[in-house]
Amino acid sequence: MWVLTARAAPAVNVIYVNSSADTSPCDPGTWTLRCAINFANSAADVTDIRFTVYTVILSDSLPTITHAGTWIDGVNGSDVVIRPLIDGSHLPCTMLWSALVRS
Repeated sequence: MWVLTARAAPAVNVIYVNSSADTSPCDPGTWTLRCAINFANSAADVTDIRFTVYTVILSDSLPTITHAGTWIDGVNGSDVVIRPLIDGSHLPCTMLWSALVRS
């Protein structure tokens, strides 16, 4: 006899990047891409990073994403797809390459 049991869905943290800046730590209520990645790396649960801004201006290469349950998603809270520009044009080429390879 087969018995089906219900499994609880994994908890998901949803973070909306709402600042074009590249700072960390962030002020309460403000999320930069860098803060969101740092949070996701330290979270026990899955983290879905979404955007409400169209441009993120990097000041340095981004941290490596180390949590396998991290998703970077272009859908905002209104189910509108946002394809943010991650601008590192002012960084030295090695820093920009590092930021792109790590994402």
